[in-house]
Amino acid sequence: MSLVPVENGNQLNVGEQQQQEQQHQQQQQEQQPVVEGDHEERYATTLQGILNFAISQTDGSTPVDPEQVTSMDEERKKFLAEFLENMQGRDHMTTVKNALSIILDETKDEGEKLYQMEIIAEEVEDLNIAEDFITMNGIASIKALLYSTNPEFQWRAATIVAHMTQNNPKCQSAAANHNLVEVVLPLVEGERKDVVRVKAIHALSCMVRGSKDLLLQMLSQENALPSILSCLEGSESSSRLKVKTLVFLKHLLRESLKLNDNLVEGLSPAQLPKECLVSKSSISAITSVLSSNMDDQQLWEHGMILLCELKKIGSETFDGMLRTGAMPFSKIALSRRETLNGEDRDLHLEELESHKILFE
Repeated sequence: MSLVPVENGNQLNVGEQQQQEQQHQQQQQEQQPVVEGDHEERYATTLQGILNFAISQTDGSTPVDPEQVTSMDEERKKFLAEFLENMQGRDHMTTVKNALSIILDETKDEGEKLYQMEIIAEEVEDLNIAEDFITMNGIASIKALLYSTNPEFQWRAATIVAHMTQNNPKCQSAAANHNLVEVVLPLVEGERKDVVRVKAIHALSCMVRGSKDLLLQMLSQENALPSILSCLEGSESSSRLKVKTLVFLKHLLRESLKLNDNLVEGLSPAQLPKECLVSKSSISAITSVLSSNMDDQQLWEHGMILLCELKKIGSETFDGMLRTGAMPFSKIALSRRETLNGEDRDLHLEELESHKILFE
């Protein structure tokens, strides 16, 4: 049996021929509609086929009722322009620079400035953009907006601070250099709008997490802890504000306990979480907010964890504070515990464990 040699450059093997035929068939499907019956057309389910279908729907063959045609409103035009810009990949730093220039332009109206602040808040969530924002002296501009008497500017400026400093050591260092803590801290006080206080707590939390310098700056403020505790008081304070405050107090307590004694040597007992938070007034503020919000699961979960943390510190009067008074917190907590046991216990395991630590 003889074998006839085949030159590779002149002939294709069977597999290559089949591949070429398949590609040719696919191209034909993409370019031409497949007719089914007398009227229906089916297009290939490829990107080119979809494009062909779209073209066929806008080729002028379908009558259009002029009364049904309306111009695109300005809001939709703006949305579409921003969407297309994002699809094409916009220059984020140019966006931030333009936004900052509009904010600083005295001829621009308030609404436009507020919108540009929201753009900056979104952009500086990116660590690199946040650091570049610092280099263009953006932090000084935001600091000035924190001093504004307009709550709309205040809470948006606090949001920018939070997004810029969260998990970003370089921006936290810049915030320490500009003393942002002492500017943000007054925004948590009671006369402020609830949204301002919520955003201020968030900003403080983002600044001090992972930064000993900012934590010490905050604790060194004369009324830092009492101001934060005030967010638990008053029926006008939202549940969201109270939950964020309890979470923040937990963090402050844990992080302050890690500080070396020499770092906190100059602080008074009222400035140290481990001293301030076990005081009668602080415990009363925490237990009162729980007692007046019996059905708030998040509030109770975080509040009970905080009380357990405080018990570990070993205050001699701590247990007595929970079991005394006209309506002792221990009785209120027992009522709450009985309610939880009557429900799906698996949904409340963490809180039930806190009840056990505190009262058994």
